[in-house]
Amino acid sequence: MANRTCSASVSSLFASSRPQGWAELPDDLLRPVVALLRSFRDLLAFGTTCRHWCDLLSAHSFLSLSDLRSMTFLRCSYGQLIFYHNNGFHIVNPFTGAKVGPPSLRSVPFTCISYVTLTAPVASADSHLLVGAGAYLFLWRIGGDSWTKHSPKVGHFLIEQSVAFKGKTYALGSFGWFYIIHLSPSLIIQKFKIVFEEDITEDLYSANDKAWLVVCGDALLLIKLGEAGRGMRSEAFQFMAFKLESFDTMTKKARWVKVNKLDNWAIFISVDERCEALSCMNPEGWGGRSNHIYFPSYQSEKPWAAVQLWKKCYYRSMCLQLFNTGRRYLKLESTWVFPARFLVPACDDLTAVSVVGDWLLIQLWWEDSTMLQSRDE
Repeated sequence: MANRTCSASVSSLFASSRPQGWAELPDDLLRPVVALLRSFRDLLAFGTTCRHWCDLLSAHSFLSLSDLRSMTFLRCSYGQLIFYHNNGFHIVNPFTGAKVGPPSLRSVPFTCISYVTLTAPVASADSHLLVGAGAYLFLWRIGGDSWTKHSPKVGHFLIEQSVAFKGKTYALGSFGWFYIIHLSPSLIIQKFKIVFEEDITEDLYSANDKAWLVVCGDALLLIKLGEAGRGMRSEAFQFMAFKLESFDTMTKKARWVKVNKLDNWAIFISVDERCEALSCMNPEGWGGRSNHIYFPSYQSEKPWAAVQLWKKCYYRSMCLQLFNTGRRYLKLESTWVFPARFLVPACDDLTAVSVVGDWLLIQLWWEDSTMLQSRDE
């Protein structure tokens, strides 16, 4: 009886001294957990557990809107924004401001860096940051301690965009080149010339550098924005689509065929060509339209506009917006980003947020609203 009474007293004393709920867990225990959170789903779950956890999440290696404005924008890849600042790269989650970054590439000046991209979502075990500088490629595995250096031995190798498709990484390069990038067991790059099937599109790629790679179901598409008029500013624009048909390893050519219709798909492109294109199936489910290309717009009452594939657009204000689409900007412009699939509560005060199926699309407005959630939210 005495032993049981003593044990009960000790247990009661221990219970009264230890945390009574999630909010009372010590910060020293929670900070290492926050550092391991990579996906937006995990960050969202952590931050909505209680107010204390939300405050801790906001204070842990996060960036504010003013921080991002001072950085040089490099690329949007797999829903992450990549910046360069103070001799280092910053991979930023646009929904939370959480960032990760590799060790500095001290031997490579920023002026030598020609392209930067992710090879997979940051939560993936195979995710790398790929940096091109001169004749070399540098790879950093997300969360690793060092860079690996490669010499791809591919002349004029410059990545404009990259996508993962059927277990491989495909890249769109400058001067009409197309690449297949193999990361394992060793880095190998195959180079192909883009060739279109129809004679009328033979010189289409070199005539205009506004292009986006996008995966639509079982097809890899090349979306082109072409000027239908003449002169410095065309009177009409149109979006075109081509599907990757085959590779010829002997002639080193990638053959693309015309796609007349996107069927039940819609595609989202950004103002800056360094931002990846997104595809959405059955857009009618949220009030959208199939076979249309969506892009950020400053002229419309809505924060975006849509143009039907292959249909020429003559509307003056929309043509002006399309004329400036596909360029490169020093700072981040309005764009579309998306994380892994998840559900979120409605945000009445974020009018530029649109839930598309099981994706969340957010247009970034620098002047009218903030991009990052505040602690109170």
